[in-house]
Amino acid sequence: KTVLPLVIRANDEVRAERQRMLSLIRLQRNQGRISLNERAYLNNLAAQYEVAEGDLDELQRRVDVVPASLALAQGAEESGWGTSRFARLGNAVFGQRTFRKGGGLVPLQREQGKRYEVKAFNSLYTSVQAYVWNLNTHFAYEDFRKKRAALRSDGRPLNGYALTGTLKRYSER
Repeated sequence: KTVLPLVIRANDEVRAERQRMLSLIRLQRNQGRISLNERAYLNNLAAQYEVAEGDLDELQRRVDVVPASLALAQGAEESGWGTSRFARLGNAVFGQRTFRKGGGLVPLQREQGKRYEVKAFNSLYTSVQAYVWNLNTHFAYEDFRKKRAALRSDGRPLNGYALTGTLKRYSER
């Protein structure tokens, strides 16, 4: 009840970016050029999603939604259905790590010598946004993005269950 509207909102934002991006890419491919403002938009989007300027294929793989079913299942698993200390004290629904000292909560069972923390967020929504951005940008989730793009290319719906096997590096579990 709490996280689903946030996932939908985050996906709506990404979907709007994707629609604008795709229309500009089509325009560029059909007409051979786009305006300086449109090019600046694509370049800014590439920087935001950590894509080399001009790599439109990779940009299309990255600027995309995360199936709500996948986000909800992963959030429930990572946060113990919202009961974990990280979720309660740091709005950390997805257990994302940070290596910036003071950027999160130190796990009570953290191995000696490890320096990571579980990233804390100002709101549940910023936690959801960070999760979507993480899946869309981090090198560890390249298989996720490739499989999602393949589903799109085949005209099949984005299926959270079909994509779960691509997230093997997400959690220690």
